[in-house]
Amino acid sequence: MGSILLPNTTSECFDTRRVDVKQQSDYWQYAISQAFVPLDCAIQSPQFWGSLDARSCSKLGIVHVQGESQHVERRKNKMNTNQQDVVLLSLMLKGSMGLVYNQQELNLTQGQFAFYDTTQEYDLNLAQAFEQIVISIPRVEFSRRLGRVKDICGVAFGTDHALYPFACNYIKAFFHAGALSYPQQDLISDHVLNMMSCIVEDSYQSVKPRKKIFLFEQIESFILANLHDCTFDIHRVAQQFQVSARYVSKLFQTQETTFGQFILLNRLQKSKDALQSTSHQMYSIQQIAYSFGFTDMSYFSREFKKRFAVTPSEIRLDRVWV
Repeated sequence: MGSILLPNTTSECFDTRRVDVKQQSDYWQYAISQAFVPLDCAIQSPQFWGSLDARSCSKLGIVHVQGESQHVERRKNKMNTNQQDVVLLSLMLKGSMGLVYNQQELNLTQGQFAFYDTTQEYDLNLAQAFEQIVISIPRVEFSRRLGRVKDICGVAFGTDHALYPFACNYIKAFFHAGALSYPQQDLISDHVLNMMSCIVEDSYQSVKPRKKIFLFEQIESFILANLHDCTFDIHRVAQQFQVSARYVSKLFQTQETTFGQFILLNRLQKSKDALQSTSHQMYSIQQIAYSFGFTDMSYFSREFKKRFAVTPSEIRLDRVWV
């Protein structure tokens, strides 16, 4: 069955208190998978209850959800069954939520909101009773109104922005409105996206550096794990992180180095450490150089001496520590 958030749907409500206790877990699993995207949910409280009011508003799906503690996760096996391509916005009204997204953990507290991409894996940890509003935004609309998905998702916005109280009250008031015409729904969805866009745009100057630092740290780790590969290049990194090679190059420029220099210096340092290590005494200098991606021994020896002022042989024979 498809999502309940279809253009011809006005609203639909789920409440676990309407069903037998033995059926509540399956009922809630079905409810949240229908209201959002296919998910797995583990209920934490023996006195669990959950309710949601899901309504469509023009291009948006808006869901008021509340309940007891639970752990929700989105995995690749569930993505194959989902026909929607949406980004979700979680606005915390009460309680808090841990969001694990893109290998980073974020704690979303009352008065904050965050976006997460449903084409990526994520975990939602709700350790206590909570209340939130979740807005489903089509990817095309998100990109047009808010910016690049990968730049904005996984970051907390909200509480310190002057527009936040207006946006929050505006969205909550939607659930007390009567029947709305399609033009009225278009107007409301436009206002919601405009306010969110303003908050994101004003906050993005502080968000962008943090995102860049986190991305650079991920790229560093990826490179260090692949120093042994002599064919490793900037295009491999760009493909891995779904950015352009030019963007990767600019990231290294902000660190006052280049992609090539970073790889060379780390390969040289790893080679030096291995040559000085007693655990590598049985390996020849050539074997050690090859193991860290060097294929030309003349080049390796020349760059090694330029970097450490001694040759690889001197490091090994005299155990010179520099």
